Amino acid sequence: MGNVEVLPINENWKITQEAINFDYTWRPDPREPDYIYVWGNKYIPGELKPTIEYICPNATEKKYMGNVEVAPEWDKYRILIPVDKNSFDFSWRPDPR
Repeated sequence: MGNVEVLPINENWKITQEAINFDYTWRPDPREPDYIYVWGNKYIPGELKPTIEYICPNATEKKYMGNVEVAPEWDKYRILIPVDKNSFDFSWRPDPR
């Protein structure tokens, strides 16, 4: 059998922080009950502040899926002196607590 291209179901995604290289065509296993699937990032776990959520219709329980790589939030930085942007991880996020 050949591969079939799957398009994302955009209305099910809630994106609070821009992720890098995330596959938005991801779908939950249809044999599982409906969940709110939650991804965090390497700085903030999904249990504390979701980075991305996939919300199934009728879902009330959360299922934590691990971490995604987030894009730098350049608007949050003031770079006062020239710096090699590869020398610091600008995707860093402060703890939201």
